Amino acid sequence: MNNRRSSYFSWVLCACLDSLVIQTISFSLETAFQVAAVFILYFILMLIKYEVFNFLPPSKLT
Repeated sequence: MNNRRSSYFSWVLCACLDSLVIQTISFSLETAFQVAAVFILYFILMLIKYEVFNFLPPSKLT
């Protein structure tokens, strides 16, 4: 009986740890995607800015 109780307890503990790990992984993936999206947007904006300034004639810049 004691063995069954300890195995049940370890199963519950493993299930809790699994759900915690899955939550942590999904949260970190979510934040990683957000950071990547911000970097991509920033890169695209810098690229557009650079291209616009590149295509403008020098007289427009002064």
